[in-house]
Amino acid sequence: MTSATLDPKTRAAWGQFFTPRASASLVASMAPLPATEDWRLIDPGAGVGSLTAALVARWLMETDLPTMSVLGYEIDPHLVKPLEATLAEARALAAAVGRKLRTTVRDENFVLNPPAAGVGNIVLMNPPYKKLSVDSDERAALICGEHPVRVTNMYAAFLVSAVRALAPGDGLVAITPRSFANGPYFKDLRSELLKRASFRRIHVFEARDRIFSDADVLQENLIFSMQLGTAPTDVAITTSRDAIGDVSVVTRGHDQVVHPGDPQRFIRLPLDDDALSTAGQMAAMPCILSELGCNVSTGRVVDFRAKEQLRMTPGEGTVPLIYPQNLRAGAIEWPIVTRKPQALRLNAVTTNLLLPNEHYVVVKRFSSKEEPRRVVAAIANPEAFAGAEAVAYENHLNVFHTANRGLAPEFAAGLAAYLNSRFVDDYVRQFNGHTQINATDLRELRYPTIAQLCTLGLAADELSDLTDPDELDDLLNSVIAQADEEILAAVA
Repeated sequence: MTSATLDPKTRAAWGQFFTPRASASLVASMAPLPATEDWRLIDPGAGVGSLTAALVARWLMETDLPTMSVLGYEIDPHLVKPLEATLAEARALAAAVGRKLRTTVRDENFVLNPPAAGVGNIVLMNPPYKKLSVDSDERAALICGEHPVRVTNMYAAFLVSAVRALAPGDGLVAITPRSFANGPYFKDLRSELLKRASFRRIHVFEARDRIFSDADVLQENLIFSMQLGTAPTDVAITTSRDAIGDVSVVTRGHDQVVHPGDPQRFIRLPLDDDALSTAGQMAAMPCILSELGCNVSTGRVVDFRAKEQLRMTPGEGTVPLIYPQNLRAGAIEWPIVTRKPQALRLNAVTTNLLLPNEHYVVVKRFSSKEEPRRVVAAIANPEAFAGAEAVAYENHLNVFHTANRGLAPEFAAGLAAYLNSRFVDDYVRQFNGHTQINATDLRELRYPTIAQLCTLGLAADELSDLTDPDELDDLLNSVIAQADEEILAAVA
């Protein structure tokens, strides 16, 4: 069976994706093996048993241990029989060589009915990928209790339940979207994982579509292994084009993957020496955002909530409404011909959604997969909205402001130039594996001084396009060298 053969309705309802055989073998190979002579596997969301079969094969080929047990969870009734058939075949194979495989299948929700402590000492999982509603049973189950964890996706709920089912020394390997590595929605998950376990290996695929080669999965995924209750050690970061291709390996200290002083617990993947150099340069930048006297927030207009207030074209009694589509070549063009509304009614309902028509820096929250950069910034110049007293920014934008007022023009130009540099983009890619840039990600950055950004803005003002990363890198390096020789030495 493949992902394409799943019932579309149940696949959508439960977020199902089968693990192809080659990917399952790679997952099994990454499992930190128990010190005991009895392997006890838990396979949440077991599907047809691909991950279990792969670990059983490893048990038979690499060890002479006499017994192994498997607890498989599968809630889809259409998959229980194929799963049991896989397990029966595995038991027969083990018996043929004088080994004993004990298997149990539970047709229950893994998050709501987790196994008792000590049942397993290895978890292999390809958890379902599905957003959870605020009133879902899974969210409620994890919020309740002594250590509440807030999750927004089923795969996060599975990870929390899995790591809580294990004891010190046990191992966990999971295939998940890379989205949990950063952002506010997964902060609780990162904290819970890293409180209980440390990374041993993280595997990254060079192409988005290689891990689930039989399904239309465009989400960037990775495989990671963790060990419970042990001191952090070096982490092997491996990459390959697909599950059977040549693998390249770099070794990083655990503190290079998760910075000890980072309250957000971002998970970073410095894949080469250039990435380490970029991380060092970023750490040497002198300012955090608050030291620049400004902040960044998401745009206030959630269009489906303000539907009655939207207007396709500007007119009397409206203010400009800016969408990501309005960002062009480092500036904002308005109005444009697009399917998105270009104006918002000005009335008592919308007043608190507006900002004064002043200089801001605006960053796309979502960039298309085809765009070469994660961070796409533009300057909001009040001249673009001549005659407007206020402007509205849609929720798919991040807006840099000073206490809900504008920025100095030269500072705004320098900030936009800095954010559009290749340097910033390369750094963000170390912890951001998808097309969303949250305000939290932008607060995570370090920045040049106000003086340096103003100088950069004056220099960048001569560029016709404020989005050329190579030109902006050259300007940035030049400004830093001129403004502060000590910083230049630190980032060299």
